[in-house]
Amino acid sequence: MNYKKILKEAHSYLEQYAALYGQHPYSFHNMRHIADVSKAIDEISDYYKLDAEHYFIVKAAALFHDLGYISHGPEGHEATGAQLAKAFLDSKSVTTATTQSVINCIMATRDKQHPTTFLESILCDADLMHLGDKEFSKLNFCMFQEIVDLRKVDFDKNIWIALSIKFLENHQFHTSYVQERYNSGKEKNLRLMKEKLSRFTMDV
Repeated sequence: MNYKKILKEAHSYLEQYAALYGQHPYSFHNMRHIADVSKAIDEISDYYKLDAEHYFIVKAAALFHDLGYISHGPEGHEATGAQLAKAFLDSKSVTTATTQSVINCIMATRDKQHPTTFLESILCDADLMHLGDKEFSKLNFCMFQEIVDLRKVDFDKNIWIALSIKFLENHQFHTSYVQERYNSGKEKNLRLMKEKLSRFTMDV
């Protein structure tokens, strides 16, 4: 099976789908996020030297994992993305087993990630690798802005920082590569969040 060709066609499908159905310009969950996760998949896959099929599974899952969010919003978006992935992969005659692995990877990224396989762990780590990246602060603000836009209410920044701190403290990467490569960055981002909250509290 020509996995490279199918992935190339998947990229085109995503762009067309987002153009047609991505009417709400989400600050975080957008095509840039999908591109970032796709890039993270390449980094992790290169390290583990995944074979063609396994790379295809995690790459396809990365492309589709938040596509349902872009078109339908946050509620149940993983299931929507999985349905879109299945329809696309079925149209390319991808085997049932491979398609199911893609679906399982997507569903593993639900809130409070629950990967049960190595490939699912790779996608989960790629999805949240920004937690240990220097871009975290900027992307975290994008997530804050997205929540404000979705709820259409004012949301106290101090509360958001406190929630971010709790999320960072409770989160764990799943693969050894990402743990070794990004845990220190995540700890640094956690310290910066705590310092920021402390400054805001002192200013009140």
